[in-house]
Amino acid sequence: MPVSLPEPRWPAELEEEGPPDDPTILLSGAAEIGQATHRILAMRINPGTLAIDYRQDVDEDVYEDYQLEEMLDELTFMDDIDKSVLVQMGGGHYVVWMMPFSETGLD
Repeated sequence: MPVSLPEPRWPAELEEEGPPDDPTILLSGAAEIGQATHRILAMRINPGTLAIDYRQDVDEDVYEDYQLEEMLDELTFMDDIDKSVLVQMGGGHYVVWMMPFSETGLD
């Protein structure tokens, strides 16, 4: 028997979360489903290689603290990523996902 999902409330925009030299490589925002808040993340992906779309003019070390490769590994562990899941936004292609978010981190 199907179960009704409360109407999700999506953000109109996602905020830049990447390093100052390439802030659009990682975007985030908050969505609500019922009374629960979820964090939306979007990572810029090269549609030709399906790898992270690092800017060539930015030193690799700039990305080190953002754990982008680890995030992409986790996503591909849960399910395959292909071109069909990429969302075009702001001149780039992004893989978008959502996860529960707790304000305290203790719940």
